[in-house]
Amino acid sequence: MIIKTHKILSASLILLVLTTFIVTAAVGDNLDYDKLKQNTITVMDIAINKIDNAKNVISNNPKIDETIKNNIITNLTNIENKLTNYKIAVEGTTTLAELNQLNMEIIQYIKDNKEVIRNNIKMALINLGQKTAEKAKELEDNIKFMLNILERTCTSEAGKINEVQGQLTQLDAHIVTLKTAVQSKDTTTIKTEVKAIYDLSKIMIVNMKEIKQVCLPEI
Repeated sequence: MIIKTHKILSASLILLVLTTFIVTAAVGDNLDYDKLKQNTITVMDIAINKIDNAKNVISNNPKIDETIKNNIITNLTNIENKLTNYKIAVEGTTTLAELNQLNMEIIQYIKDNKEVIRNNIKMALINLGQKTAEKAKELEDNIKFMLNILERTCTSEAGKINEVQGQLTQLDAHIVTLKTAVQSKDTTTIKTEVKAIYDLSKIMIVNMKEIKQVCLPEI
């Protein structure tokens, strides 16, 4: 199972959008209170939902270490709960001045905690990248072992075998790039390489099944 990295990253990005919105709202003395209140609630709902989605994706991904996973979920849950409490407080305001004051508190909270979210998401992606590289290397070694046998015993599938060997070269290059990205904590490259490895691995597994059906039908 490959993590849906865009859902995780969006939890961090949405807080930046929320901060920008609230900053604009807080200085708008002439804004309509009811409209501002509803807009604030709507944006906070989006932020809370994004964090919840990120938690679910991380929680359901078996390739992330349990200890790291639990720490991340705990940290994100604490922030999600705090934002939920702020949302309830926003719903309870009755004046524009009261709402603006609360918005400023929310801004400060987000500023104080946005790095917590970013760092936890970064930790999840780095751990995922490391585990993906390890699993991809296992797949590479297994396929190489099989091909060494099949290229000598099943010449009828030489074309297909050569195709997979070319894909092995591509896979190895992606693994090297991913390992480098993990070491440098380059989450952008990790995200790209994890997807590339996942997509290529699926193709290679299908190709190997087709070769086995011809060369090793009873296995």
